[in-house]
Amino acid sequence: MSRPFVIAVIMLLALLAEAAPDSRLATSLKEDFYRDMAAREDIDPDLRIIWFDSLINMAGPDKVDIEIRKADLLRSSGHPEKALALTEAILASNRRLPLHQRLPLLFIQSSALGETFDLFRSLSGFERIIGSPKPDSLRYWDLKAALSIFTIYSDINDVTMARKWLDRARSMAASYPLEKRFRQDAEARIHGSAAALLINDNLLDSAYNEVRAVRELALDDDTRIGALLQIAQIYMNKGMPEASEKYLQEALQISGDKESGMKRSARHMLAIVRLRRKDYEGAMDAIWSSRHSSQKSGTLSNTRAFYIIRGQALAGLGYLAPAYNSLDSALVAGDSIIANMKRMQAKTAAQNIEISARAERAADNVTRLRGWLVALAAALAAAAVALSVSVAANRRLRSRLDRSLRTVREARDKINSTNLRREEQLRKEEDMNRRHTSLMLRLANLETLLDSFKRNLAADSFDKKTRDGFMRQLRELDGKEKMWDIFWIQFEMTNKNFMTLLDQRHPDLTKTEKRLCAFMLLDLSTKDIAALTGRSPRTIDVTKYNIRKKLALTVPTEKYLRDLAAES
Repeated sequence: MSRPFVIAVIMLLALLAEAAPDSRLATSLKEDFYRDMAAREDIDPDLRIIWFDSLINMAGPDKVDIEIRKADLLRSSGHPEKALALTEAILASNRRLPLHQRLPLLFIQSSALGETFDLFRSLSGFERIIGSPKPDSLRYWDLKAALSIFTIYSDINDVTMARKWLDRARSMAASYPLEKRFRQDAEARIHGSAAALLINDNLLDSAYNEVRAVRELALDDDTRIGALLQIAQIYMNKGMPEASEKYLQEALQISGDKESGMKRSARHMLAIVRLRRKDYEGAMDAIWSSRHSSQKSGTLSNTRAFYIIRGQALAGLGYLAPAYNSLDSALVAGDSIIANMKRMQAKTAAQNIEISARAERAADNVTRLRGWLVALAAALAAAAVALSVSVAANRRLRSRLDRSLRTVREARDKINSTNLRREEQLRKEEDMNRRHTSLMLRLANLETLLDSFKRNLAADSFDKKTRDGFMRQLRELDGKEKMWDIFWIQFEMTNKNFMTLLDQRHPDLTKTEKRLCAFMLLDLSTKDIAALTGRSPRTIDVTKYNIRKKLALTVPTEKYLRDLAAES
């Protein structure tokens, strides 16, 4: 769809919204249009994602269903990391999702983890889906999860585990009460999985029979394309590249303009077929057409396949330097894949060791339990004898208990008396703090009067000798430091060792900052402190900030100082 057409449609919707007498009609028209555009599979997936975003912003009653569809589109269009982030956000914001929404979310999340090579978490997620209780109408999610686990083990060449999960999927399909449509789709997928194992074992004729069953049962294009890719692989293994290319072209024709993992695989296989035929230019055309989707998918396997095929094609055409660079990039991606696989194998081995250890501990527990049972029988016999003795002893214990209770009551009374005396002491200290505050305010008033008198005296027209005499007398009367000494003596009486502990913990505090800490401990406001010290409130706030920075606090400064005073 061309961009001018999309813009024209949006403008038309805006005009309809302005002209409609009922705003609900305009909203309904926009919502219907957004739903139609988001559901179209013949347009670019990135555009569909934009339409999904528009639907989500309208916050309709089915917002969660729309978000789930968007997450599935992100995963299938090559954005597993974004799909993973969206599913985790939905699950975090909706703690009580109904099961018919939670199961597809967990499936998309686990699939996205597998595509980002977090295989351990992916397997755990699929197993959690299988282990969760659910009604018969939702049991098909167990089957889908089992087939996904089969695919993971097939990709890492763990044939034993792959066969185990394929057998389990067959058992589920045979025993679960599935609807006809789900059963047919499940059987097609099981035949396709069996064909993959047979191709891996080079049993090509048997694999071909399985693929024929898939083509007969296929209900969607992805299943049909997968069957065609398997047929192409069979013919490639038989050394018939022309027939293989024919089926690959048919698969690309069915996929049309829709970008998907199947289409990327078909392009990669087509490029490999052409490499075997030494049609290097044709291989470059095939792999170059998948370049955007391979790199956009963000998965290491697609990127690695792209660089390998491109490097082989360039080498065949004689461009050795670019071929070397491309193959070197493939090695980097391959190392990441191997690292992830080894990490998963290490976790699996650790799990197996833990399971074995648990089994051994369980066996030891059974042996110990038998011994305990024998001991318990003997103990019961002894208890019958001791019971009669305990009845007599119980009377003596009861009298002792009565004496202990009296002792506890007396101790409790003493504690209550001590608490009352402590509360009285706290009240006296609070009264002393209030008296200190009142004294400091009077001192501040006296200092203000003295400063004003000195300024007036300095500006008067007395001769220098007379003015100097007045100033000398005022300096004798100015007892700021003495007043501060009196204040500190009284402060230390009610807050013993506070300043000593403050100096030990924070020796970099200045004298002014220590005074300010004392004022803050007395719960003086910024305005009162400014009046006491003759400074502006702004200066006091800056000093408080510097104190907090030096103390490196994460709690309020006053609380820290009170705790420090309590400790001192």
